Amino acid sequence: MKQFTEQELIEFFRQKISSELGIALHEIDPDVEFINFGMDSVNAIFILQHLENFVGQELNPLLFWDYPTIARFSKHIMTLVKSSHS
Repeated sequence: MKQFTEQELIEFFRQKISSELGIALHEIDPDVEFINFGMDSVNAIFILQHLENFVGQELNPLLFWDYPTIARFSKHIMTLVKSSHS
């Protein structure tokens, strides 16, 4: 897994959602659920591929439903990073 901070991950995530869904970056609140941005499963898979490249690890697509906000998803990824470095 690559080295990055939680804030860097959140910003990467926000940029990908902005780009994929055509939403202004300043409108993407990390605490708003993905569904409220109009994200569907096709968008989620596309964004997940970019996230996997960013973090350097394969991620389960169901994480979008288990952790339905950028903030919650990012916290989970940081937990995975910490456990893989232990």
